[in-house]
Formats: sequence, structure tokens, C-alpha cells
Amino acid sequence: MKIAVVLPRGMVFSETGATSIDLVVRDQIQNSQYNQTSYVVGVDVTEPFEGIDYRPILPLGQRQLNKAYLEQIKKDVPDVVVVHQYPQTAAYLAQHLHKVPVILYRHGLLKKRAGWASKLIKQFQFRKLARIIFVSDFIRDAFLEDFPSCKARCTTINNAVDTNYWAPSVEKKKSICFAGRARQDKGILELILAYQSLPESEWELDLVLAVQTDAERAFFGYVEHQLKDAKNINLRKNLRSNEVREVFASAQIAALPSIVKEGFPRAVVEAMSSGCATITTRSGGTPEAVGSAGILLEKTTPEVISKALLGLISHPDEIVQWGRRARLHAINHLDLKVKAVEYDAVLSSYLNAALL
Repeated sequence: MKIAVVLPRGMVFSETGATSIDLVVRDQIQNSQYNQTSYVVGVDVTEPFEGIDYRPILPLGQRQLNKAYLEQIKKDVPDVVVVHQYPQTAAYLAQHLHKVPVILYRHGLLKKRAGWASKLIKQFQFRKLARIIFVSDFIRDAFLEDFPSCKARCTTINNAVDTNYWAPSVEKKKSICFAGRARQDKGILELILAYQSLPESEWELDLVLAVQTDAERAFFGYVEHQLKDAKNINLRKNLRSNEVREVFASAQIAALPSIVKEGFPRAVVEAMSSGCATITTRSGGTPEAVGSAGILLEKTTPEVISKALLGLISHPDEIVQWGRRARLHAINHLDLKVKAVEYDAVLSSYLNAALL
């Protein structure tokens, strides 16, 4: 059974600069029973992930990109196409790839469109799709509020990690860490202010930021300027995924106070699997990821974050307890091997159609 996986614009399918979507795609293919018959179509990158059949196309505008996706896929027609994030791309491919099931894989909320005409167009697009996968029930339920007729074709598969790989170090240091995109809506500035308001101590703040777009470069530059005289704050840019793992593995606390409604934040899953006492936000699909094994903030303000951090660093035993609880939750609920089976089950449901 041959699977074609289509990446949206802005992805970096490489060890350096990979987005959460890139990592989800890589992990699923590596752990799928169809790993030898899957290939990925995306914009050309330097040194794509090893061991995966990556078929690059040139960066283009969205309409031209859709045509390029189609041309590439028609060179080696698969049995199933999985399109990450973009409904327009999924609908376009479904329209032109007759008898090939097309699955849309959503990682975030759809933008709310005003007017009945826009909603009708979306409804028409979704009608063409074989299935829609969501990374959280939160995203799925929000989608079904607008498109209830799609319910029978909707599936949730949570983001997950290899909990043997994302594991805590034998010894952890007094580090509060953050890893994510260099964007203001990730709560980075609020976290910095919260850390700077803490009593002076041996605790460090490690900020690992992914920077790819012009907006992210500008924001990173702003943060770098703000921290030029800061003490005990380490700012790092575009680490490889194994280096990010080392940051989480050695940190006692992970603070990931995103302001936006995340779908099912992979960084939170990575931190919990790495045995970090995890502080994050009670919004979007994050509570689904955390369960009762992390500290959920009601607001993303410096004062609220600072209070949560102070509550932990003032009680070392609680840091250990939260870290163990997070690790156990990841092993029991967020392990990649289990989620890879769920992903393969969706693909396998189209096996009979592929054999016809």
C-alpha cells in the first residue's frame, strides 16, 4: 500500500528547523507498517530527514503549489494521500486524483469565515475528502460545530513521542526551559518577565527558539536585544531535534505558556516525556495533552507564570513529583507506538479500495 504525504507551506522537513508538523510526519512514517511505501512531498529543503523518501518541489504561491503537488503525485500515484493542514490543497487533490482517497490532517483550528457563501464552499471541499484527522478532540469538536455533517468521517489521533527517546537525564539541573517557535503569541516575553521577577538564585532560563520566517527573525532579534544584559538566561536558535531533546532531558521545569489555543502541543508532550515538571496554559487542546499531570495556568501573564514558577522552585520535592507524574502520563497516554497503530488503522481502512 503506497502512501503520499503532502506538507503545507512553511515546513522544514529537516533535523534543523523542523516544525511540530514535520516531526509528526517523520515519526509517523518511521513507525508505520507502511514506512517503506510512504513518500513525502514538500518544498525543497537542505538535508531532509534521513531514511524517508522525500520528493521536493520549488517554493511557489499556494495555487501554483497545489498544481506542483499534483504533478509530483501523478508521477507515482499512491493508494492514499494524506494532506497536512490545508483543506484547499486536500480538496484540489481529491478532485483531480480520481478514485484515490484523500485524507486531511488538521493540527490547528480552522479560521472562522463570515458569511454563508464561504461556509458553503468549505462544506463542498470537505465533501470530497475520505476522512479528516484531528490532533485533538478540541479541534475536532470546534470543526463539527460548523460542519456537523462530517462527523462520521472525523477521527482524532493525538500527537505523541517515542517515550524511550524523549526520556529524562539521570541528573537534572536547575533549569527552566522553553522550546517553540519565535513568536510573541507563544508567551515568551511573559515568561522572561516572570523569570526576571523571581528572587535571585541558581536557576537558569533556557529559551530554545525555532526561527524560519521573516516575522520570526524579527521577533528573535527583539528578544536577543532585550536579553543582551540579562543574567542566567540562555537564548538558542534553531537547534537540531536531538539538541532540543537534551534541553528537556536535563531541565527540571518546562514552562510553555502559549497564548494561542494550541491544537495538541508537541513541545508539551516532549517535556512531559522528559520528566519535566510542566507548566502550560489551560486553553485549546493543551488540557487534553496534560491531563492531571501538569500545572495548567488560567492566564498567560508574567504574574501568573511567576507564581507558578515560585511555587515549584520553593518546593523541590514537588518538582520531582510533578516530573514523575508527567513522565508516567506520557508513557501511558502519549507513546508513539500506540498512536502509530491508530494512524495505520486509518490507512488500512482504505486497503480494500486500493486493491480494487
